[in-house]
Amino acid sequence: MKNISLLLLAFLVISSAVFGGCAYITGEAIEITPPSLPTVNNITPEEANNLGMLNSLFTRFVDVRTPGEYAGGHIDNAINIDYNASDFKEIINELDKNNGYIVYCQGGGRSAAASKVMAELGFKHINNMTGGILAWEAAGLPVEK
Repeated sequence: MKNISLLLLAFLVISSAVFGGCAYITGEAIEITPPSLPTVNNITPEEANNLGMLNSLFTRFVDVRTPGEYAGGHIDNAINIDYNASDFKEIINELDKNNGYIVYCQGGGRSAAASKVMAELGFKHINNMTGGILAWEAAGLPVEK
């Protein structure tokens, strides 16, 4: 009888470890939380300018406006990837996901949407510049033409 008790106890311990501990045996629900998406930081044009200058090796500006809008004036060295292009996700997905990015558009709408897409694709350091290039210019910051 003692051997059966020890065998039963060993079975319960092993089963408990294999099937999720006490929650499985007691019937408690196990809540599994999916990993959260990276955070998109909303920053002002002044903060974007400072961040871009401080981390120029690892932080890039991404202009998500149309090529025509980009040609009319953009932040120096910004990468132009049109948010409305059919291949936006494919092109943006080619960027290094470990680098930092400051995303901007004309007034802030497209950059917010593009930042969300980047978070879904696994980018780790995303900054959405609020107010877009209009706010950048209003702050007296330089524009490349």
